[in-house]
Amino acid sequence: MAGIWDERQSGDEIKHTFSIVTTTPNREMSELHNRMPVLLTSPQDRVHWLSDIPVQEALAMLHPPADGFLKMYRVSEKLNKPTYDEADLQEEAAEAWRLF
Repeated sequence: MAGIWDERQSGDEIKHTFSIVTTTPNREMSELHNRMPVLLTSPQDRVHWLSDIPVQEALAMLHPPADGFLKMYRVSEKLNKPTYDEADLQEEAAEAWRLF
């Protein structure tokens, strides 16, 4: 993901900040939300993003990935529990059967 960071002096302390850069969603994400993180989908894009590039070049990289790039699947409802932090949260869960 594309991000920006900064650090600044605040008294005797150095404050570190970080933000994930977002853009309009691709087809898959548009069903869920009106924005998504900018995904740097190739090693070359990641190296370029981290280089000292002009602002206009950086802005040109702020676009959604191609439609079909993402794989979307249901995950466990354990995700809703903030204290649960296990690798199985990334595994595909069976679709829930619902009557209504």
